[in-house]
Amino acid sequence: MRGKICSIPYINKIKENALGIKHEQLNWLFKNLKTHSIIIPVASGRSKHAMNIPLSQATLMKNPKTVLSLEGPEFPWGSIYEAAPVLEQRYKNQKILVLFNSGSGETEDTLNVAYDIVRYIAEAKSKKFTIFAITSNRNSSLGKLAKEVGHVLELKGIEKEVQKKRDNSYVETGIMRDIFELGSCFLLQTIVDAIYVGAKAEDVYGLAEKELRTIGKMIDNSLDSEFYSSAIDLLETRCNVFRNSKGTGDEVAKMTLIRLDHIKRALGDDVYIINPPRPRAGDFQLSVSYSGEAKTVVNIGRIFRQLGGHQFSIIGRKGSHLERHSDLSLILEEETKLGQPRRFYTRAAFVASPIPIKLIEKLEERGISLPEAILRYYHAVTE
Repeated sequence: MRGKICSIPYINKIKENALGIKHEQLNWLFKNLKTHSIIIPVASGRSKHAMNIPLSQATLMKNPKTVLSLEGPEFPWGSIYEAAPVLEQRYKNQKILVLFNSGSGETEDTLNVAYDIVRYIAEAKSKKFTIFAITSNRNSSLGKLAKEVGHVLELKGIEKEVQKKRDNSYVETGIMRDIFELGSCFLLQTIVDAIYVGAKAEDVYGLAEKELRTIGKMIDNSLDSEFYSSAIDLLETRCNVFRNSKGTGDEVAKMTLIRLDHIKRALGDDVYIINPPRPRAGDFQLSVSYSGEAKTVVNIGRIFRQLGGHQFSIIGRKGSHLERHSDLSLILEEETKLGQPRRFYTRAAFVASPIPIKLIEKLEERGISLPEAILRYYHAVTE
């Protein structure tokens, strides 16, 4: 567990937290993810995107998982309480895992779903659903509820003592709940990888440490790149920020833009996560794509540059059309077989993570300080 994996302290903290998970709790999460073929993920904001990234890869395996999104067209009901009896009949011979992801364990939307499914289980005396919560606070409302009716895994976030003493050193602690959100994304990705290769629960620790060292090298190599220096130089100017991705890559882009939104909005700029207007010359656009060949993404990137915008891309393969139509690209190469979960997206989430941190540092060099209170305010109004 000792030893740094990169030059960003909060990334090293994620390593400590992931490798410090209690064996019993990890065993239960591993067992539930392996044995349940139907998964309903429940989370809000960045925690939702953090969970969607690895679970999307679980749908690609030889024995794929069915992931039912509460916001998707496959879930037309008003609440999980209404949906539960229908799901009971639809998946008669399969158990359903309702998987919660919340750092605080107090997010209202997430708690409402938890209360609804627990109420249904109690009233119907149902044995169809398994409740599992990942949280940094076992004594939170969600943690207590999960302990009563299911299981809970405690994944540490920012320690309260550190949070109280912090002096705007975001490189130490990340923004808001970076440590928990990236940590939960990585944890789930590692378990999905372990299930794919037929490993056991106890093997997850070794797989996690090996992959974290790969991620650490990718982060350090990226920090010294022209991609990073040019992106930070542009983002500190008066420009708006757009995203241009599809599928799982879009989950990574959203996760990154939500964090940028806290900063850019405080500066008077806009970050368009939904409903974007026509871009203007000088605007910034981020794309995340494994292949770099999705026609829609490539075309939008090309048009964005024609309008005077700057296209930045994180791609899994060299020489793609998206790379050709980007100002600058980060290439995180990975070779995968058909049906194999891709680590590219989780790696991209980690590699993109320091962008807002480095932007804050650049602003502080200019004499502009963004206290946690300001970021917390914009976090509250946007999530």
